[in-house]
Amino acid sequence: MKTSKIVTLFVSLIIVGNVHAVYNYNAPNPNSPDGSWKIGFYIPDSATVDYFSPDYPGEIPNPGTRVNLVDGGSIMWDLVSFNHSSFLMSGGYTGGCLLTYDYGMGVLDGGRVGYHLESHDSSKMYINGGIVSHYVWAYDNSETNISGGTIGYFVESNQNSRVNITGGYGTGGTQWLFAHNESSMTIRGDFDSNYLGDLKNAPFSVWGYNDAGVGRWFGYFTGTYANGDDFALRYEIYDDAQIILAPIPEPCTLSLLAIGGLLLRKRKRK
Repeated sequence: MKTSKIVTLFVSLIIVGNVHAVYNYNAPNPNSPDGSWKIGFYIPDSATVDYFSPDYPGEIPNPGTRVNLVDGGSIMWDLVSFNHSSFLMSGGYTGGCLLTYDYGMGVLDGGRVGYHLESHDSSKMYINGGIVSHYVWAYDNSETNISGGTIGYFVESNQNSRVNITGGYGTGGTQWLFAHNESSMTIRGDFDSNYLGDLKNAPFSVWGYNDAGVGRWFGYFTGTYANGDDFALRYEIYDDAQIILAPIPEPCTLSLLAIGGLLLRKRKRK
C-alpha cells in the first residue's frame, strides 16, 4: 500500500475541461534503479515529463524526471519534456508530436512519430533513428542534432536555434532545409563539388541564388553525410540565417595534422 501511494503522487492524471487528460510524470521513479519510468502500454492522450517536488519547491535536479517509451507502448497525442527532464523514445508510437521546452531533452532512437518534432527555449533534441512522419522544427535558442532516422518532409531552424546534421535526413530522395530568422544549420559530410564549386576542408557558408532581391536564397547540393548516408538537399535561407557546410578532412589531411601535433610535442619537450 505504501508503494502504491508514492507512485500515484509522482504520476498524476490532469483533466482539462471534460475531455482532455494529460499523464504527467513529475518526479523520478522510486521503484526503478535508474529512476526512470517506462511506457510500454497505451496512454489515451498526451504525456508530459516534468519535475515537481513538494519537499523541494523551486529546486530542479539535473537530470530531472526521465521517461522511456518502448516497444509495445503508444501515446495518442504528444510526448513533452520540460525543465531538466527528458524522454527517450526507443520504440512504440506517438500519434502527435515530440516536444521539448525549457531545458528539457528528447531522444528519438526508434519507433514512429505520427506528426512532427519541435524543440523550444534552451532545450535539446536528438534524432538517432526511428521515423518522423512529417517534419522537424527548431525554435528559440534550442538545439536539434540529427544523426540517423527518417524524416518525412523538411527540417527547419528558426529564431537563433541550431540544427546539426551528420546523417539520416534526406536519404530517401530530395528534401528541403529551411534556415530562418538568425538561426543556423551545420551539415557535416563530403559534398559534391558539381553543385558547390571549389570545396575546402574547412567549414564555410553556402548561399545560392537570390530570389528577386528579396533576401531569400535558394540552392541545391548532394553528398555523403559523416555516417556514410548519401543525401540530396534543397535549401532556403533568409533573415540573416545561415547553412554551414563542414567537410570531413581527407585521411591524408588528418595524418598531416597528427604529424604536426607530434612535432609540436617534441619541440616543447626540448
